[in-house]
Amino acid sequence: LQAASGVATDALTAEAFPLGPVLRGRVAELREQVVDGPGLAILRLPIEWIARAGEDTSTRVFVGLCSHLGRMIEQSKDLMETVARVEIPTNEAVIASPNTVRRGYRNQKEQRVHVDASIPAPRGRGETDILAMMCMRTAPDGGGASKLTSAEALWAALSGHPQHLRRLAAGFHYDAGVEWLPAWRQPQRSTAPVPLLWRDSKGRACVQFGVNMRKNIEAAYSGADIGQVAGGRQLAKHLKHAPEATTTTPLDQVGVDALDALDEAANSSACMHQLQLTPGCALILDNYRWMHGRTAFSDDGPALAPAPAEAASAPAGELESSAQAGEAECRGRLLIRLWLQTDDMRT
Repeated sequence: LQAASGVATDALTAEAFPLGPVLRGRVAELREQVVDGPGLAILRLPIEWIARAGEDTSTRVFVGLCSHLGRMIEQSKDLMETVARVEIPTNEAVIASPNTVRRGYRNQKEQRVHVDASIPAPRGRGETDILAMMCMRTAPDGGGASKLTSAEALWAALSGHPQHLRRLAAGFHYDAGVEWLPAWRQPQRSTAPVPLLWRDSKGRACVQFGVNMRKNIEAAYSGADIGQVAGGRQLAKHLKHAPEATTTTPLDQVGVDALDALDEAANSSACMHQLQLTPGCALILDNYRWMHGRTAFSDDGPALAPAPAEAASAPAGELESSAQAGEAECRGRLLIRLWLQTDDMRT
């Protein structure tokens, strides 16, 4: 922290945030789990330390550690943020932002599992290689549990339907012009079909899918009536262009069935698992091998957190629905989110 004292949190790099040999080795092990292992790792900062350090310092440490996993990239064109706050916004600038009304990380609704970025992209061409999210405060009502679905689980679930696997691997066109701020998604339209579920050169299952992606895909094939795609009248106010069919070939029934099967499997109890992050607990995911979402939550009502001394000895189960330990003011659910790129995952 002292070495990086003159660097803004959103400008931290591995060079500006050096690690000692022991911690450097631990972070290297975590990175190996994400890049070459199962694609998922959990980083834990002690809850009693979070209580003493406070939100700003805890965020700086998390960002500094993650700078050794990859380089941070921008997550929105309206706020130009690289360190995103996943919460119900109270800041006036965030509330007034044109993207706030549609971005899932700025509301309390349930989210179906998805990968981050709304257009499907081959490995190395997408926005996000690694997704990192750390819990600072949990929701007072105990909601906001994280949902996780692996690409391997999806492959296994669809293995009895090889026609779906073949169609998903063959890929689909997309048209991101149905996004509210289409310039945010580049390239805006596909020039060739992009696979949604496939195996990479190492034989690992990979996935690119989400609700927004499906809307973008359907728009590419249909040139659909804007009232039927991604938000209707409200969306139409923000469009830069009306959707145009990216391909003259209509979306085939085999493709529709494959998309339905992928969406159903991804959100099924057979594939999806839930866990409640507690303060100081972070998920580090390969954005091509894991989908994520959350349950709905509410920030209404009190959220009493254990004092630092209590947090050190409290059983883990007692911390499941706590807010950030030691916070004098009880506030709502907050996660800190980073999108990271790394060259060895982009080749």
